[in-house]
Amino acid sequence: MNPSNSAPPRIAVVLLHWKNEDDTLACLESLKAQEGISLRLLVIFNGPTSDVPNRLLQVVPSESFMVAGRNLGYAGGNNVAMQKVLDEGYDQILVLNNDTVLAPDCLLHLCRAARAEPNVGAVAPKSYYLSRRDIIYFAGGRISPEGYTEHVGVGLPDGPQYDQAADCDWLTGCAILFRAEALRRVGLFEPRYFLCYEDSDWCLRARRAGYRLRYAPEARLWHKVSPNFGQTWSPSYTYYFTRNNLWWIERNFPPGRRPALYRHALARIQWLTASARPAMSPTVAAGVAAAIRAGVRDYVLRRFGQRHTGLE
Repeated sequence: MNPSNSAPPRIAVVLLHWKNEDDTLACLESLKAQEGISLRLLVIFNGPTSDVPNRLLQVVPSESFMVAGRNLGYAGGNNVAMQKVLDEGYDQILVLNNDTVLAPDCLLHLCRAARAEPNVGAVAPKSYYLSRRDIIYFAGGRISPEGYTEHVGVGLPDGPQYDQAADCDWLTGCAILFRAEALRRVGLFEPRYFLCYEDSDWCLRARRAGYRLRYAPEARLWHKVSPNFGQTWSPSYTYYFTRNNLWWIERNFPPGRRPALYRHALARIQWLTASARPAMSPTVAAGVAAAIRAGVRDYVLRRFGQRHTGLE
C-alpha cells in the first residue's frame, strides 16, 4: 500500500516543560496554529511541581498536561510522555523542545515525509536560530569519521543547497517526528543519558534496526538556542556532554575504533570549551574545566543518570 493513500495517521506531540513558561507558551501557540492536521498534545512538567500555570491553561486544556513528579532529564521526561501516547495508539509522535516555534505547515510536512518513503523511522525539520531567523541551526545530521555529531549548515545563511530532502546519520532532538512502529521496535531514549546524546544514540540504534532517518526541508521551525558557545557551555551541560559522549562511543562503535574516537572526543570538548572561554566568567571557566574531569571520571566509574554535584 502506498502510505500517502492510506488513512490519516493519528499524531501526538510531546512537549517537555522545564522552567521557562514564556518559551512553552510561544511553542504552544505555534502548535495551535498548525494547518491541515489534527494532533494530540501532551505537555510533561519535568519536575516536582503539580500546578499548571494559568497562562498555559488558557492556551490548551488541563488534560493536555501531565507531571513527572521529579526531574527525569530530557531522556526520561520525554520517555514518560512518549510511552503514554504509544499506549493510546498514536501512529506518529513528535518530540519537541519547548523553546521552538513552528511554521504553520511544519507538522503537516513532517507527517508527509514520514509516510512518503519506505522504512523511515524518524524525520526532522529544517531548523533555524530564533534570534537569527534566516541562519541554519540544523539542515540534516552527519557523523564525521572522527565520531563528531555535526549539524549540516549550522551557522550559515539558508539557501537552495539546504532544500533537498535526504537521509541522515542522525537527527537532533529539538524536533523529531517518530513513527510509533520504530519506537516500539527500537525502544525509547536511553534514560541513563539524562541529558545529551540520547537523540543520536536512538538514531544509531534505529539505523542498526534497518530504519532510515530523513531530513524534511519543507518543514521549518525556529529554535531558541544561542549561536554563542559561551552561553551553552555551563558546567552542568559540559559534564553531561563529556560523560555521555564517551558512553555513546562505547555503545555505538566497534571496540577497535573506540580508542581513537575517545581521543577525538576529548580533544573536541577541550577545543569547544576553550573557544567559548572568552565569554565565560573566571568562576564558570573553572567550573567547566572541573566538569570535564568529572565527566571522564564518572564515565570510567560507570556513574550514569542524573549527576548530583551542584553543577550549575
